[in-house]
This record gives sequence, structure tokens and C-alpha cells, in this order.
Amino acid sequence: MFVDSEYKNKKTEKNNKKPKLTPVVIKKPIPKNKPRDIYQKLNNGPGFLLESREGKEKLSRFSFIGIEPIIKIKITNKDTKIEGKQEYLSAIKINEQKTAIDKIHKLTQCFNYIESEIPRFDGGALGYFTYDITEELHKTLKTPKQKTLAEFMVCKKYLIFDHKKDTLYIAEITLENENKTKTKQKLKKLHKNIKNYKPNTTELQKTPIQYKSNTTRQEYINAVKKTKKHIKNGEIFQAVISRRLDIKYQGNPFNIYIALDKINPSPYMYYLDYGDHQVIGSSPEMLVRVQKNKLMTVPIAGTRKRGKTKQKDQKLAKELLNDEKEMAEHIMLVDLARNDIGQVSKFGTVKVNEFAEIEKFSHVQHITSKVEGELKDNLNSSDVLKSCFPAGTVSGAPKLRAMQIIQQLEPEKRGVYSGAVGYIGFNGNMDFAIAIRTILTKNNTASLQLGAGIVNDSKPAREWEETKEKGQAGLEAIKMAGEKQ
Repeated sequence: MFVDSEYKNKKTEKNNKKPKLTPVVIKKPIPKNKPRDIYQKLNNGPGFLLESREGKEKLSRFSFIGIEPIIKIKITNKDTKIEGKQEYLSAIKINEQKTAIDKIHKLTQCFNYIESEIPRFDGGALGYFTYDITEELHKTLKTPKQKTLAEFMVCKKYLIFDHKKDTLYIAEITLENENKTKTKQKLKKLHKNIKNYKPNTTELQKTPIQYKSNTTRQEYINAVKKTKKHIKNGEIFQAVISRRLDIKYQGNPFNIYIALDKINPSPYMYYLDYGDHQVIGSSPEMLVRVQKNKLMTVPIAGTRKRGKTKQKDQKLAKELLNDEKEMAEHIMLVDLARNDIGQVSKFGTVKVNEFAEIEKFSHVQHITSKVEGELKDNLNSSDVLKSCFPAGTVSGAPKLRAMQIIQQLEPEKRGVYSGAVGYIGFNGNMDFAIAIRTILTKNNTASLQLGAGIVNDSKPAREWEETKEKGQAGLEAIKMAGEKQ
């Protein structure tokens, strides 16, 4: 596994001063219950669930559960707040870091972590970065209004499901003075509880909803027209213009996750519970992954609905690949991804190993490509994320000018939408999805944001309709998330 040069397992004086964290791990066959049922059984407060529900095997092999946070961190453009047990907090020294990404990455380096046999995610910081960290990465975008930039947690207990190998890893992070034998006994008891657990079936019931858009149809059309002027002036090739929907919702937020899983299963399903708010998503798109020193991103651009028959489905896929506008947009965004990965990769290692392939999901099919590289020796996960953030597929090209135009034309800060949901591990591994098809629940309100990529030949009214189409799955999930009385 890739291990950053700053925290290689050398017995240096510096490392000896860091608290030693050791994961105690047991390995069992995956039980019959779904990860989401197990999460509901175990979770009594803040925690997370990540599931892979659809997609290519290599992109959807693992699911993760985290419970009992020992560290919670929230970063705004004004301050950084960290909560947790003192024995952990005393080791965290991140204030000298300049950006939210650097702070979260540095947090994972504040401990002398002993790696285990668990693949991919071996403990670390999991949460989200909002789109608004762009203001830290590009000072020309800076505004004074207070905004959340990141919110992450480090959990005491976590469960890793390796669906390919039918293996469940149950782990608990322990300090040096904690009894490892007793911890292992507790984990065995936990496994027995989830193995024998018979989940209660929640019967969902459709309920009427009302929603309010932060942008009217005419305002959106005007924004598209202004974007097209910037394109014709040669400033950009594309920009993604979005709007937000707010829906009154007083039910159980986890019901939205259950409904979203039924309606729109995706490679990245996530439920992040912070107590007073939740981030719920079914994103089809990876932002970037670091596995050891290997980098990967999978840009998605180009969409058609699924056909009702196999023949119609294939016809729509062929039509998509033959659409000059869709292919031109896809090629542009693949080039942008190559540039992002190239900034942090060794010379000559950047490759497009899969190009313009059709990826099929429950309701739609997309054109996807895979861009890979090998990390430069003097860089780490935070450098990779900063290079790739935000994705061109949710901002535009060239990125900086597109982001400036977005800032001018969208009425409010984006927040979670088009940010990143995922983790930075203690072992240096990293995996983030783009926060699209994502719902934020807070203060009895469910919010989702929808964007359309504007290019030179875009029709403004059609782009408005595209945002409505992209919101259908999220709105339907909220409608379905009532409970039978």
C-alpha cells in the first residue's frame, strides 16, 4: 500500500512521539444481511455507510460502515472545530495547514498507524469537501461569506465488506494501552449480533411533496444565454450551471437512502450522518482514487436513457456514441482529466486505458473513460485531490474561468453539490466520488442540486428541462421516503 513519505514506518524520534494506533481485526464470511441493515442495527449516532450497488466490478467491490466517531472535524472559511476524546485530540496539530484538503490529510498523519491486512480502506478520515473549497484553491474566487468547506470523522469501529471475496473485516482502532484481547472478544460478540440479526422491514409509502427552486425557469434560461456569450467570446468551451431544490421533509433521512437505492442504484451510494444533518447520495462518478501510488479517475460525459428492450437499449447506446456534440464534450473532459492527473504523475505514466465505453445504470447509460497515472515520489494524496478538484464534469473548461462564471451566475454557494464524498486513509489511500445526485437533509428540509453542461450549441430551454430530468430520481426518493403508519 502507498504510504506517504512523511509517515513511513521508520522508528524515528518524530514518529515515536505520535500516539500509536493499532487496528484489532477479525475476518468472517459476509452475513446474509445487507450492509445497510447492519448499519441500522449498529448505528446509534453519527457514522457512515458507503455501498457499491451497481457498476463494473473493479469499481464496486467494497462497502464500508463506520460507527462511534473518536474524532469529528468541521472546517469553515472562518475556523476549524475538532471534537473527540482528549487522548486523540492532543495529537492533532493541523492549524498550520493552508487548505481544508491539507488539514484533513495532515490529520491522518498525526498518528503512528499500524497497517492491517484490510484492503483499500484501513481506517482514516471519511466525509465530504464542499465545492466551496475552490475558493481556497483559487484565490480569485474568494468571498467573505461564511461557508462550510469540509466535515469529516474518524470512527472507532468500522466494517469492510469485500464482496468479491465474500469477506467481512470487523475492526476497532485501539491505543497502545488498550487491551487487544478484550477488544477482539468484543468484535466477536458484535459479529454474532449482526449474524443473527433479523432486520425490521420498513414499509415506505409515497407522500406528496412540495419543492421550491432557488432559480426560476426564466432566470436559468438567462444564465444559460449569458454562459453562451462567454463561450462565443472564446473565454470557455463549457460551463455547468446548476440550481437547487428545497423540499420540506420531516421523516427519517435513512428512508431517503433506502428509496434512492431502489430508484437509482449507483457505484457510490453513501449515507453520512452528522447528527443534525445527513448527506445522502447515489453518485455514478468517481472524482479520483489513490491506491498505493496508482492514480485513477473516470470522467463521465454523455447520457442517454435506458431502452425498454435490449435492441432499443443498444440503439440508444450507438446513437450516443455517434452524437458529435456528446463525443466532443466527452473528449474535452477526458483531456481535462489527463491534464489533472498529469500534474501529479510521473512523466510518461498517464494513460487512457479505457476510452468512450458505454456504462449502463438502472435508468441511464453514460459514455465513460478511465485515466490512470503513477504518483510522483515527492507528492501525496492531498496533492492529487487538489489537482483534480473540482471535476471538469461539474465545473467546465477551462476550469478557472468556468468557475468564475459559475460564481457570477449562480445565486448561492453550491455547498455539498459537486464537491467530493469519500475518505483519506491512514495508509495514504484515497477514494472520492463527485457529490452529484446527492441530497442534504437539515432543519426539516431536503435539498438537492442539479446542473447542465452548457456548450456553444446548447438550447436554453432544453438545458432547463435537463435539470428537471436529473432531479427526478432524487424527488421520487423523497416522495417514497414516508412510512406506513
